[in-house]
Amino acid sequence: MLEMIARQTAAEAKALLGREDAAGKMVIAYGGALHNDVAPRPGRERWSFGPELSAITGGKYVELDLIVREFIKESESWRALPWYPHFDREKHPDKAVLFNPAPGSYTLIFPRSS
Repeated sequence: MLEMIARQTAAEAKALLGREDAAGKMVIAYGGALHNDVAPRPGRERWSFGPELSAITGGKYVELDLIVREFIKESESWRALPWYPHFDREKHPDKAVLFNPAPGSYTLIFPRSS
């Protein structure tokens, strides 16, 4: 299922990018915080469309992970993310926080919900 999602999203994005009227336009694909990785963790490469889309766009691809602040927990899954050690849940709780852990990779953490 994870491979199928990556494969289908890449195929649809490539089709849109290949259209005659695509010049100067942007394609946005939502793939969660796993499928869009520019540099997937070892063993997860086949689950991500990021490297393929980065290559066909000449490096103009941007990975953006959207995170709900309240979902961030003290767990191995969260700790494995590159921005996690820099996140302070008490700092700026009412503002969005943007991390840029690697070139072309961003994580936007939403403000605390009311």
